[in-house]
Amino acid sequence: MDFFKVLSISEAYNIFQGMEFNRSIRPIDLKDSLFYVLAEDIVAREDWPLWPRATMDGYAVRAKDTFGASEQNPAYLTLIGEQKIDDLPQQEIGAGQCMSIVTGALLPKGADSVLMIEYTAQAGDDLIEVRKSLFPQENIILQAEDFAKGQVVVPKGTRISFKEIGAMATLGYARPKVYKKPKIGIISTGDELVRVEDRPRLGQVRDVNSFTLYSLLEANGYKAKVYPFVKDNKIEFKQAVEEALSEQDLLLLSGGSSIGTRDLTLEVLEQLEGSKVIFHGLAISPGKPTLLVQWQDKFIFGLPGQVTSAQIVLMVIVLPFLRIWNGETQVLDNLWPKKIQAVLNRNIASRYGRQDFLRVKLIQQGTKFLAKPILGKSGLIKTLLEADGLIPIPDNCEGLEQGTVVDVWLF
Repeated sequence: MDFFKVLSISEAYNIFQGMEFNRSIRPIDLKDSLFYVLAEDIVAREDWPLWPRATMDGYAVRAKDTFGASEQNPAYLTLIGEQKIDDLPQQEIGAGQCMSIVTGALLPKGADSVLMIEYTAQAGDDLIEVRKSLFPQENIILQAEDFAKGQVVVPKGTRISFKEIGAMATLGYARPKVYKKPKIGIISTGDELVRVEDRPRLGQVRDVNSFTLYSLLEANGYKAKVYPFVKDNKIEFKQAVEEALSEQDLLLLSGGSSIGTRDLTLEVLEQLEGSKVIFHGLAISPGKPTLLVQWQDKFIFGLPGQVTSAQIVLMVIVLPFLRIWNGETQVLDNLWPKKIQAVLNRNIASRYGRQDFLRVKLIQQGTKFLAKPILGKSGLIKTLLEADGLIPIPDNCEGLEQGTVVDVWLF
């Protein structure tokens, strides 16, 4: 494949959506389900709540018995008992009556609202002074107001967050069915690499990508295994790739996909019988030399060796790929869940036909944010260290003007 016949980022995303992935399904304990993708619809098995409930401490009343009540003109109700939180309603409230009630307790029959205790006073042993007028259904949750029986509460293909866990706990899903996550391996390559604890000589650099890629995957709910980095030696490289692919579903190779070393990477990957190059080169900056190869039901990404480039490619290419592989729906409609709008504080040039990902620092001014570009070459680590997020600059423009309102993809 010609390296210079690059794909646009949208073309790459469309390829991801059209792929067939080997997905397996398993039940998982609810407490361990964070960041997994649901392989089943979560359906309400009964109305929730099962019965109207109080949302405040106070008195269960008929709202019409409080109409016109105020501090200056109170109404009076007869107290006929107490509705405890674990009791089924037995008594029915009639005209001019009330019952004491606590938050979460079932609403007594006949009552249609709850008067907060702050707006009452004890006028006698069984007489309550009412100092506020209520409207029907005030301070209560109705039966099925949260979820109705048979309702799809969380659809299949949803990535589970704390919100979905709360809904599933409410509805009694102790072991929801999820898609198993792909197993991921990371290998950094290059003659120039040394261990983090070693002092580099001239021409050498410490292996940074193994740690940053691993951490980015962990932060997004994926587990990965880091393999020892390998030199630009065909035999060693091939052995390392084959070992990793025997254990993993997805392999991330950091380095070796640029113009200078791509032949070694491609030569080794193309020696895998039945391997297929999906693409080699994307119209993005940083990250143009990104490589994707499929072998059997496994995939290999070749990421740029430059630290900043590798991290951005993982965020904007590999993570969407993983989300689609993992069965998540609507990925392209929600590529970056955490975004904020800001005003660009200077003109920025871009190249037509290439999507740039600009690193920016956010500066708050009152209720608004300014986006200050962090300029520098992709090999400079500080361009990410000082940034709060990315601005995607579309491939159909030659830059953005100062004052433009932009979406900042937050880290």
